Amino acid sequence: SSGNRVALLQRSTRRIDWLLVDNGEGSMQLRTTQGHCVCAGKDGLYVVYPSGETQYSIDDASNWESDFAATFSLCRVPDAAVVSDSENTDSESLGPDMEARRKELWMFRSCHGTYLATDPATHALSCTKIPSFWQANGNNLSVTCTTDTPPRRVHYRNTWKKQDVAFIAAMRQRFLNFNVRSMSVYEALAIAKTLPCHPFRVLRNVPGPSLRTFCFVAAEAVRLAGFPDWVQLAALVHELGRILICIDANTASEAEDGYDWTIACRSRVVGCLPPQRATFGEFRHLNPNMADERYNTELGIYEGNCGLDSVMLTWAGPEYMYHMLQHNQISIPEEGFSMIRYFSLGDWHSHGEYGHLENDKDKDMKQFVSDFDRSRRQARRESCSDLTDAECERLWDMYYSNILAKYDCGGSLDW
Repeated sequence: SSGNRVALLQRSTRRIDWLLVDNGEGSMQLRTTQGHCVCAGKDGLYVVYPSGETQYSIDDASNWESDFAATFSLCRVPDAAVVSDSENTDSESLGPDMEARRKELWMFRSCHGTYLATDPATHALSCTKIPSFWQANGNNLSVTCTTDTPPRRVHYRNTWKKQDVAFIAAMRQRFLNFNVRSMSVYEALAIAKTLPCHPFRVLRNVPGPSLRTFCFVAAEAVRLAGFPDWVQLAALVHELGRILICIDANTASEAEDGYDWTIACRSRVVGCLPPQRATFGEFRHLNPNMADERYNTELGIYEGNCGLDSVMLTWAGPEYMYHMLQHNQISIPEEGFSMIRYFSLGDWHSHGEYGHLENDKDKDMKQFVSDFDRSRRQARRESCSDLTDAECERLWDMYYSNILAKYDCGGSLDW
């Protein structure tokens, strides 16, 4: 990975270009163009030393195994390893799947059972006990550390495979009657305490913040940034659609079978040709609509500049929340509803896609939505430790109970 930083003598830093070298014995070494090599210790630290030297300012010699600590096992994580055999049909193993193969994940594992990683902020090389993943780029023969994980790839693969026009129509018919349960946002937040903030974690048994924590952290982020109170409300509730997995038996059963549609992820317009840059677009060939002439053109079933309010988006928790809040006649401004529905449509608000479908109203809303998405993504990165019940109660009593009451969202709602 070009341009990462690594500690030299555990003190100074410099920019280094790394080369991945096969040692001829089934393992890999990371070397520099200056002839240095990266070495892993049991405590996770790295020391860079001239290749072939055995001593180079190592404080704890017992921490190193000179014959093996400089090598890593390269482990491929194929998508096929995390989907059922019944899904590996002949049609999916042909040409189009090669794009997905090229984007599969890899791990670099040391002899100590730790994994090579880079810090997302500083790009410094590190070593962690939690698996970290890399993607190879065949065009420039490089590897890049990624925040992607196998569970995330599986989820997007299933979304591409399942979410076509028929699926969206069925989910709308199933849920837009809002007869699952009647309860308040306060009760929904209590349920959100039982769900993880980060649904695609590799090690599920490692403690992490809850969805309830993320909801409050996201709301606090926009409040402290000076956004209006209705934006704070949108931030507090925008991912509460995930609680359907806890209150709807069929949704829970579907998640046990391997697909939890309630998880908020990057969305796309269904019923027309997806953008070339669509998230995890390497799985687009799995979608039944791609072979249907009604849906595989730029406009598909829509008219030009019809407006995004007229299109179908992939069905996920935020899409459900958008419809649920409208059904319950929550009185936030229209911009708030747009934030909740379209923050996940990053191809539109951040990459200029779907311009042939947007109308003037969408253009006016786009910056609001983009700013909201940027804020909530930052809040998710900052959600590291779980808020206590007392901390959540304090925030609720001081701010959010009054805000929800102001916008007719404080009482019992139809879910």
